[in-house]
This record gives sequence, structure tokens and C-alpha cells, in this order.
Amino acid sequence: IKEMNKIFKSNVILLLVALLYLSSCTETTPTAQFTASTTNTTVGDKIYFTNDSRDADHYEWDFGDGSTSTQSSPSHTYYSKGVYYVQMTAYSPKGKKSDRTGMSINVTEATGEVMFWQNSAGYIVTVEVDGVKKEINKYYPYYNPDCGDEGCATFNNLTVGDHYWYAECYDGWWSGYVTIEKNTCIKKLLLNKKASPFKDGDNPSVDKRMSEEVK
Repeated sequence: IKEMNKIFKSNVILLLVALLYLSSCTETTPTAQFTASTTNTTVGDKIYFTNDSRDADHYEWDFGDGSTSTQSSPSHTYYSKGVYYVQMTAYSPKGKKSDRTGMSINVTEATGEVMFWQNSAGYIVTVEVDGVKKEINKYYPYYNPDCGDEGCATFNNLTVGDHYWYAECYDGWWSGYVTIEKNTCIKKLLLNKKASPFKDGDNPSVDKRMSEEVK
């Protein structure tokens, strides 16, 4: 009888192991898939990921910049430019099976514009920003022009932040810093008014002029 009990217990154990094995084998392999709100973005912008996986219960995300998530449909923000490969792993309910997919996200610097212009008659003005020179050869006495208008000096695709600028004509000059804002056109009006008093480092032998930002 004892021998029969041992055999019975052994058979029960084997049966349980077999059932567990069959249960794991019959678990459906998930299909990992997702979409992104965009694959081309700028530094500081948030990207939203939508999980479209099938037969999955939990997930692991790797955004390619050292950040991870276990949310089903997370969002993410990149703070440096570059190309990042986002990977998502989808797991079956019991975690026995998984599938992985991914996509590349291109992140560029946030940029803006600045336009220099005049509203009174004068001579041609040469403006330089980041080593690029452009001319103001037209004036707008009755209305404020827009970025890109004829005769103005418009500088595009400047990275967000402070940029030094310098402008000059035959008898005077202007200079200063402009703070570029994301997707914004900053308008700088170059006035034919002498800047006084001179600051340290300015050359009093030339006529420094005033400038102001105009909405």
C-alpha cells in the first residue's frame, strides 16, 4: 500500500507539472506595436506614445536617453538634440512570453527668428548675427513689417537663447543681445537716435544708436 501511495503521489506531481507546462505553452504570444504623436520633434517638446499591442498585460519602455517607463501609453520629453531609438517590450499576462518593437525619434534644437528694421529714411544698414550678415535697405514709416518682409534683415533658425548682434551704417552703429524664443519672431527696430551716455568699452568717436523691440 505504501508503495502504491508513493506511485500515486509521484503521478500527481508529474500531472501537475505537465499541466503547468501545457498552461505556459498555450499562453498566446503578444504582439508589440505602438505609434507616436510625432517622430520629429524639438528639444523640450512632449511626445505622446499610444500602445496598440495585442494579447499583452504589462509593458517596459526604453526611450533611448536613459529614461524608462512601465506605463501602457506614456509620454516623454527629450532635453538634448539627437536621434533616439524608443523600444517597447510587451509581456503576456503571466510574463512567459514577450514581443518587442521600436522606432527612431529625431530631436532638433528649438529655434526662432529675429528681424531688424528701420522706420525712418537712412542709409543701408548691415546687420550681423552669429557670423551671418544681412542688409536693411528699405524703411517702413507707416506700419510695422513682419519677419521676412522686403528690405528687412531677418535671421532664421536661431537656437533659443541669447545672441549678440551688431549693426552699422556709414555714420553710426548699434549692438546688443537678443533673446530668441521658440517659434517666435523677435522684431528689433533700429532707431536713428544717439545712445547716451556711452557704456564702458564703447568707442566715443563713433555714433552709437538706440534700438528697441517692437511687437
